[in-house]
Parts: sequence; C-alpha cells; structure tokens
Amino acid sequence: MAVNTALIITGPTASGKTQLSEWIQPALCGEIINADMGQFYKPLSIGTAKPNLNLLKYNHHLFDLIDIPQDLSVAKYRQLVYDKVNLICSNGKTPIIVGGSLFYIKSLFFPPALLNFGENPAPEIDLNKLSELELWELLKSIDPVRAKQIHQNDLYRIRRALDIWIQTGQKPSIYKPIYSPIFNAMIIYVCPPTDILNQRIKQRTEQMVHCGWIDEAKALMGTDWQEFVEFKGFIGYSEIFEYLKNNKEASFLPDLINKIQIKTMQYAKRQRTFWRSFANQIDQKLDKKCNFIKILEIFVCDDDALYRIINEFSNMK
Repeated sequence: MAVNTALIITGPTASGKTQLSEWIQPALCGEIINADMGQFYKPLSIGTAKPNLNLLKYNHHLFDLIDIPQDLSVAKYRQLVYDKVNLICSNGKTPIIVGGSLFYIKSLFFPPALLNFGENPAPEIDLNKLSELELWELLKSIDPVRAKQIHQNDLYRIRRALDIWIQTGQKPSIYKPIYSPIFNAMIIYVCPPTDILNQRIKQRTEQMVHCGWIDEAKALMGTDWQEFVEFKGFIGYSEIFEYLKNNKEASFLPDLINKIQIKTMQYAKRQRTFWRSFANQIDQKLDKKCNFIKILEIFVCDDDALYRIINEFSNMK
C-alpha cells in the first residue's frame, strides 16, 4: 500500500510559517493542518496569532478544535493528523502541516511511550502547591537526566515528567522515544536571523495588543479558561491578566508590551533549541540514501526558496 506524503512547515514564533504556507498552498493544491497548540482552542485567537478562519480560501483542519479548557494529548493529536492526512491524500490534495508546536510535530515521528504503571508509585505530591522553582528542583532531584533535557521555564514539560514519576514510580528519562513515522514527510524549518526574528516579534506583539488581545484575555478572567491558560503557559495572557487585575492605566501599556516581547523572544530561543534536538534525532534515524523524510532549513522566504520547496517536495511524491 502506498505511503502518504505530507509537507510540514515549522519554525519559531513569528518566523513567517503561515505566510509561507499560503504561498505554497495553491501550487501544491494543499490543505492546511494546524500544528500550533494555542490555535486548537476556540477562545484563543489574537494571542495565538490564529489566522482569520472566515477569510481563508482553502480547506483547513484542527483549528478551533476544542471549546472547553482541556488538554489535547500528543497521542490524540497524532491520530487526528494521521486521519486528516489520509483523507486529504485520498482526495488528491497535499496535506500541509503548519505550526511551531514541535512537541506535537515530534509525536508524528516519535509516538509517546506507553506508561508502565508499577506497584510502587511515587509518594503522593500535590504539584499545584509547588512553585515553578520547586517543581524544577524536584525533577532535578529525582531525574537529573530528564531535567537536563527540559528548560527550567518549561513548566508544562516539567509537570509532565513529574506526573510520569508520580504515576509509575519510575524516572521519566527511561521512557525513550521510538522512531515510528506515520507518513513520509518533507520538513521545512523557517528561521530568519535572530535580529530579524526579534524585530518581527516586537512588531507583531504591538499589533496583537492594539488589535484586541487585552479584550480577548479580559473575557477569560474569572472563568476556568484563565487557570487553564496560565497552567499551559500561553505567552502574554498571564501578563495581561496581571495588568488588568492591577487596573493599570494606558501609560503602563508600553511596559506590558515589553514584557510580552521579552517572554516571546525567550520562547523563540527555546523553540530553536528544541528544533536542533529534534532534527538531530531525525537525522540519526535516517538512511542517507532514504528519500522518505527530508529536512530543509530556510532563512529567507523568497521566490528561490519557494521554487526549491515545491520542486523537492514534488520529487518525493
């Protein structure tokens, strides 16, 4: 049976992934599949840079997927993408997976390991009562190997690792990923030079704030969404919640924008670090003569890059 082939466009936040996908989509008769965690959630639009779905002229999938504050597991995401890729390819179209949530993209190649719930679980610990620093120190004490693989500010993955330890009594680092891609793929990594990326982040943050991000966050305050958004660590929302809670005046707006810009640039740096690790894992698994998975890094989205992507992807199919 023929194996389907998908195009994946990823990269740090504000790198130009959406724009590149919209340039490529007509040439490949593509349909877009979302790979941005924040854009799974219906109430989160401006703060996640979600495209205006009402204006899109092509089929798109896995946007506004969830309208209640609950997590989407990587196992569930992997299955959803697998089904969408099969459907799109059966209709003679090209699946184009777009987003910067590499944790989810990685699951398409390295499925999450099944946990072994042993007879000796770890002591019951209420993680909600621990500060971010205490969570980090706890992980570092029980599993230095896994702690070294996670950034100290990556609260979601720190908690995930601790949850595994609490549930199984085993070190999270023993659950090593197994390479098992669900389709052939060409992975485009978009990463402009750091100075250009940072300037884009600064400009986009200002635009988002002035286009209604504060009102979007205000509508979530006092609801289950506020706690969920803060737990997930969606950048900017917590800062806006704090700004609103303290009844800050307009004169404090530049300070709010600056805080979000700094947090976003730090996040982009972590995304680049994650990418290097992920790309290295893929590279180690590939037979150099194999054409089933390709990685192409581009720094400028111009006509030459567009032509190269379309040409190389077409040769894979």
